[in-house]
Amino acid sequence: MRRSNLCERQRRLLRFARNDRPPEFPKNQRKFTHRKYRALLRGLFAIVILMASAALVMAQVQGNQWSPPKRLSGMEGTYKDLSTAMVADPYGNIHVFWVETGFDDGRTIIQHTRFDGANWSPPMDIVATQSGGAIGFVSVSITADGTLYLLWTAGNNGPVFYATAPAQLADSAGAWSAPVKVDAPAFQAYLLIDSRRIFHLVYSSFYGETPGVYVMQSLDRGQNWTTPIRLDPDIPANFAPLTLKAQLDAADGIHALWAYEDLTATGADVRYAHSLDGGQTWSLPFTIDAPDESPDELRMSRPSLAVSGQSVFVIWAGTANTNREFRFSADAGRTWGVPLRVFGDLQGQALGDGVAIDALGRLHFVGQIRWPQGLYHYVWDNRSWSAPELFYLIQRNDAEGIGERIHAHNVQLVIGQGNTMVTTFSDGPGGALYAMTRTLADVPPIPPVAIPTATPVVTPTPAATPTAIAAQVPLPTPSPRVFGGTSSALKDTPAPEQAIALGVGASVLLVLGVFGIIFWQRRR
Repeated sequence: MRRSNLCERQRRLLRFARNDRPPEFPKNQRKFTHRKYRALLRGLFAIVILMASAALVMAQVQGNQWSPPKRLSGMEGTYKDLSTAMVADPYGNIHVFWVETGFDDGRTIIQHTRFDGANWSPPMDIVATQSGGAIGFVSVSITADGTLYLLWTAGNNGPVFYATAPAQLADSAGAWSAPVKVDAPAFQAYLLIDSRRIFHLVYSSFYGETPGVYVMQSLDRGQNWTTPIRLDPDIPANFAPLTLKAQLDAADGIHALWAYEDLTATGADVRYAHSLDGGQTWSLPFTIDAPDESPDELRMSRPSLAVSGQSVFVIWAGTANTNREFRFSADAGRTWGVPLRVFGDLQGQALGDGVAIDALGRLHFVGQIRWPQGLYHYVWDNRSWSAPELFYLIQRNDAEGIGERIHAHNVQLVIGQGNTMVTTFSDGPGGALYAMTRTLADVPPIPPVAIPTATPVVTPTPAATPTAIAAQVPLPTPSPRVFGGTSSALKDTPAPEQAIALGVGASVLLVLGVFGIIFWQRRR
């Protein structure tokens, strides 16, 4: 009986092959075939939905190239906002320092951890104050021989202290030198050591009697210091520097960027100055941006500075809606292009953005902006900005709430070995400190230097004594402000919702296509 049915089926298939007519099978066999079609349709539909959902989550929640957020600060103390410093060493490690308070014994401590490209070392106490002692601002720098210089201020008006340690021993408190005190009324400060071993202390005074930005030098590795030189002698009345950044370039040029706070209004200037002769003379301050008639413009500029070769990059929140603006110099800060609006309509400011340079000389930006609100990553390749990457979602809109997600304030960024990115951020005021990491697959790494068995002793090279009063070298008159459209390479980048909508639309078209194919086959 079974053989007879099989032969009959073969005959029908043969007739179909000869005259191209569909075979006629018994109803029970047709029903079985239709069930298979329905099962296939359901499976394809489920796969498409899962793929679309996964793509949407990856686009909005966390880029799959970034690690999940890792908590760095401890559970006992409380992370102090705006008190984080990071630097990469030549051995393939990234060092993170931060301040914690709120301990039962009243101490304030500086913690350290090290990321080797794969793992984090356990946090260690590097500096601890006496009970009731305060630490305000921290910064860190590193010399060519791998010596770390950790600087901190005692409160909001100085003095300044710094300690040193070989980078390979930084996670041992015993490897750090005794703190060295420098009498400077500093609110924020940076210790920069050039190739001649000359120390440059760039600091801002916000609460002092004479607010402004200052620089001091030491020719004997911190034993003696020159009289402070004021970099902004033309500071307007009722202005004080709220944000300060300072960096050395490869030719020992010193670059300083700061933003004022107008104590009587809401917005104030973003300014820049440099010394290209080792600190002997300084340029007059150059205004990167100034408020116009908008009442809230530059109210939270929080500018970021990056230096690569002769290129100097500045990004800040420059409009009343805190949209980002970008300006750069290709000749070590001597001349500047016009300010340009970047990142489309994304806006918001959370106490700072992170910028860093990779091994290819590209500028990377990481910051918390909205909407959707989250951590975004952009790359400037010296011609144009990349499309936005929302790699950590905080909330899609102001009505959603963040739930169990982590907020992001005081975002910072560093790149080690040319392609290892580490960004840190705090979970709101009084929250914890977190880090996320990523390896840039399209950037070749810089091979790490072998760790020395002993730290070399370097004798400082004598240099000419700097003048107590800086010779003023004026910069060119700034170009008129132009926003967008002045350069084809600097166009507003679209918001991420456009990419998400394209992905969802493609998924819907795929589903409709599957339905159409099945319907067409059944009608034949």
